[in-house]
Amino acid sequence: MQSLLKRARSALLLVALLVLSGCYLPASFDAELELSRTGLYKMSFDGFIVETGLYNEIRLNKIDQEKIQEKIATILRDFKRDSSTKSVSHFGKGAFKVNWVKSGDIIRSRQVMFFRRNENMLSISFNKNTGRIGLAGRYIQKKDGDRIQAMGLDVKGVIQPWNLFTNFFLNPDGTFEVKAPETKAGDNCTMRVEMDCHVVISACPQDMNDTCGGTPTDVQ
Repeated sequence: MQSLLKRARSALLLVALLVLSGCYLPASFDAELELSRTGLYKMSFDGFIVETGLYNEIRLNKIDQEKIQEKIATILRDFKRDSSTKSVSHFGKGAFKVNWVKSGDIIRSRQVMFFRRNENMLSISFNKNTGRIGLAGRYIQKKDGDRIQAMGLDVKGVIQPWNLFTNFFLNPDGTFEVKAPETKAGDNCTMRVEMDCHVVISACPQDMNDTCGGTPTDVQ
């Protein structure tokens, strides 16, 4: 592979994926990250986020309706301050339906995060000194997972597959093009894993367009 980003050295750093940070818990969601070789990116989140403090107070019947409405209004304002929040509404019992989409040039912006610095559920960053792109967040400790489940909550999300060698071009308007691959035998991508995880690799079987040059091959 010539480079994953034309203006960056071809190395990716996978730091960590997260699911829990601060008071906001992504409970059920679809998340997607698109990153082009030119540095254009698109991050999206569509699903439910629980404000754990409010949820627990309602669950334990420790808050009256007036306070509930005040906290709901505050949380809605918090999400709406971010221009990337396309829609947000209170679903019930401290759970909020959130649709968030952000796009741009990671090489220019250097960092982008969902949702913000002190509620960093997922972020990508570009280090100009190393040419690395980091995908980061916070790891759920076992004690935090036990506490979440004891509250009757869980995390059920779908993070879309990550294409490394496919020659997709993400355009500024959100559309993308599929072009013939520019890779050659021996091209590779080095990643460093900094937490326990499951990794599944698959060779693309597409033979109906130029994705694999019309002749898919086995993964090596």
